[in-house]
Amino acid sequence: MKKDLHPKTKNVKFICSTCGSTFEIESTNRNDEVYLDVCSHCHPVYIGGNVEQKVKGKAERLAKKFKK
Repeated sequence: MKKDLHPKTKNVKFICSTCGSTFEIESTNRNDEVYLDVCSHCHPVYIGGNVEQKVKGKAERLAKKFKK
């Protein structure tokens, strides 16, 4: 087996910029701290909030066209 084949791992602290929550996991990231835009504590999908879609995609426009 080759020596030093796998990357080195270490504990990295992930910090949410939105809500300030932190969690620490083992990662191959070189930084000691990583800042996230949103996390599972404040993202609307995880907290059960409804987000209104502002931009309609091709599927929605096609469905609207055939609904008439």
